[in-house]
Amino acid sequence: MGGRFLLGFGVAIASSAGPIYVLETSHPAFSSVMVAYCNCCWFVGSILASGAVRGGLNLSGNASWQLPICE
Repeated sequence: MGGRFLLGFGVAIASSAGPIYVLETSHPAFSSVMVAYCNCCWFVGSILASGAVRGGLNLSGNASWQLPICE
């Protein structure tokens, strides 16, 4: 339960600070496009990661819990 809290807290920080970091570090001519890609691809990456974890539920041995950690 503590791990879930820690991961949930980290996702909240990353989802709010990530686009701001991209905006500040990208070239001014491309900053709006980069932030748009960051905001769109964040959810695509979340769906792909959850699909990989869901697909690894039936793996045997240590691979079932190592798959979410290695992403």
